[in-house]
Amino acid sequence: MIPISDSGVSVKKEILRITRIEGRFVEVDVYYEFFNSGDTKEMIVGFEAMSPSGDVSTLPIKGHHPYISDFTVMVNNENLIYQVAKVRDSVYFHNGVFNEIANSDYELSENIQYVDFFYVYYFDCRMKKGLNIVKHTYRQELSSSVVERYSFDYILSAAGRWRGGVINDFTLILDMGEFERYSIAKSFFVSDENWHHSGNGLILERLLDDVVDWDFSWMTVIVDSVPFKFIKRDFKPEGELHISAFSVGPLYFDSKLHGTPKDFNLAELLPGPKDSFSKDVLRNLPFAYKGYNFKNIELQKYFEQQDWYVKNQGYVADLKSLSNKEQVWVLKWSK
Repeated sequence: MIPISDSGVSVKKEILRITRIEGRFVEVDVYYEFFNSGDTKEMIVGFEAMSPSGDVSTLPIKGHHPYISDFTVMVNNENLIYQVAKVRDSVYFHNGVFNEIANSDYELSENIQYVDFFYVYYFDCRMKKGLNIVKHTYRQELSSSVVERYSFDYILSAAGRWRGGVINDFTLILDMGEFERYSIAKSFFVSDENWHHSGNGLILERLLDDVVDWDFSWMTVIVDSVPFKFIKRDFKPEGELHISAFSVGPLYFDSKLHGTPKDFNLAELLPGPKDSFSKDVLRNLPFAYKGYNFKNIELQKYFEQQDWYVKNQGYVADLKSLSNKEQVWVLKWSK
């Protein structure tokens, strides 16, 4: 959300929840607390959405973004009517008028992979003095490509256009489904200190070297059904949110850098090993889960460093005692 006609209101709180549904869509649900220190004012507020590009449909559908639907906005418990403008540059609102492109400007864009306009979903907003609650939702179809099962982008830096340029209390909640591996661009954060996960999960740093040509690195996570959260006070976003579930590229498990999850369903999401010792770690995971005391000193040392490992002196490793999935796993990494 951005202020189009006024910037004298600050953002006290934002809770941004992104939920992947049906595999192909995300539902975006945003809760804002805005603070107006002055008198009640009427202002125009907007939501910017970039046009899709690549092997997609670039034509608007009834004037709207072709992959966004079910757009809603509520201000102080009142549902508002919105309009959509198609514009070409950041200076699209001047003297109370939107500088929209004509429909004829994109009639020939049906068979091309890129268009030079974007969308602004805007509405008239009455900001009373003091605290104002804004709720905003929409559904968007996920993008995909040769190297990605799915991807999603969201503009975070719009917060910089409100008074003060910061969000006093920011929470991002990512719920991408059960037992998922996906990557988050390190475009608005440096380390994982503000990321939280209360279930079973694993962060794999430096996992995506050279997958794609980006100006930033990636943090890859492997999570169960519990959402992954980013929580930060006085958040000043200087980059945007980019989520990608990469399907190809130099993904690897490096035992020198990465731990292993305590759940075998999550372990199955681990990428292939970088070296022979990492391969040994993967092959022996089912036995380690049962507490096997390894004769290999390096393997034993590695597993003792995992917070889930509990030594069971009475356990004797036996391939036939494992589940079918575990046996397949062991044989896979024995080749």
